[in-house]
Amino acid sequence: MTICGEESFHQGIVALKSALIFSANDTLRPYHFIVMTDPEMMANISDAMHSDLSSSSESANPFTYVLKQIEYPNMNDGEARVWRSLFKQCASQRLFLPALIDHDSVVYLDTDVLLFTSVGEIWSFFDRMNQTQLAAATFESEEYSTNWYRRFARHPYYLPYGLNSGVMLMNLTRMRQFGWMDRMRPILDEYGGRIVWGDQDIINIIFSRNVDRIFLMDCCWNYRPDHCVYSLSCRSAQQNGIRILHGNRGSFVQPDKQPTFRRRILLVLILVEWVLISCELIIDLYTSGGKMIDSRQANLVDLSHMKHALQVASLCIQTVFVIEVVIKLFVYGRRFFRMKHEMFDLMVVALSWTLSVVFIHHRYLHYTEAIIVLRIWNVLRVIYGKNVCNE
Repeated sequence: MTICGEESFHQGIVALKSALIFSANDTLRPYHFIVMTDPEMMANISDAMHSDLSSSSESANPFTYVLKQIEYPNMNDGEARVWRSLFKQCASQRLFLPALIDHDSVVYLDTDVLLFTSVGEIWSFFDRMNQTQLAAATFESEEYSTNWYRRFARHPYYLPYGLNSGVMLMNLTRMRQFGWMDRMRPILDEYGGRIVWGDQDIINIIFSRNVDRIFLMDCCWNYRPDHCVYSLSCRSAQQNGIRILHGNRGSFVQPDKQPTFRRRILLVLILVEWVLISCELIIDLYTSGGKMIDSRQANLVDLSHMKHALQVASLCIQTVFVIEVVIKLFVYGRRFFRMKHEMFDLMVVALSWTLSVVFIHHRYLHYTEAIIVLRIWNVLRVIYGKNVCNE
């Protein structure tokens, strides 16, 4: 693990603690943690190891640890700064582990992970690897239509979905024999301007040229928000449970960045639209009632301008839902038309928007009651989608 900065420090300690909590019945020999970090972080990490982690291991396997300084071997200061800031600070350190660690094999974890299984179970994947495989990892995603690498990558990647390097088993002996260290600099020189995810992209490029050198693990061993944003796409997690939870893209510390939480915005828009439509309905009832009482009253309040403004505001909100459906059509492609709840949603949104456009130009027609009924579906499907992803 590489800890670089305060945020990764707190997440990293929690990740190591989760490894100890689930190790009570692990027959693997005592754990040995190797933490790559900067000199100024070593005292804090050492204190946490002796306080937080030691208390977690009282009823579990004991552990040892070593703190090693972050290092980029055989580079001058300028080159080291390039590699250090390639993606997140120090994330590229994992690429250099074959030259920095003398052990035969390691399990590398990002700091933003939580283990719900023993390290021994993770380590067992080394026994399943054949003699040519250097590492084990999971796909970046399991959805072809939403896969980031397929849609945006401008460099080679491991087909068909690309690899995610947040949880990675590394046989360092084989990586050294493979000449791992000699391959990275030419890749950075060739693809530097097209690399987005830093060290992960370099790993993908290497294994795209050496497809027989990687062992693929199921997605339940690296479960991320991407697996439940649009649908539940990780079947192994549904069948066997989540073994390692990876809160990438700030999910643990900045949850509002994730689409699951943005569903609240959609729900707020729906509720606001309901208020607007209810106001239109009240105006309709008031004006029609006033005309029935005395249609010749000269001072009858004309609320048509207010009603028109409410209709325009409601139409703007409905347009947001139209855009949402169009984006889903683009993301899912043909698979969208096989999803019953999305098709029903498409019909509701399309009908609501069409009614708004038609009746905003025909003020003598009343449509507010129909719109209110139609929007009930949007509330239910937003709540349903949020609950499914939370589960």
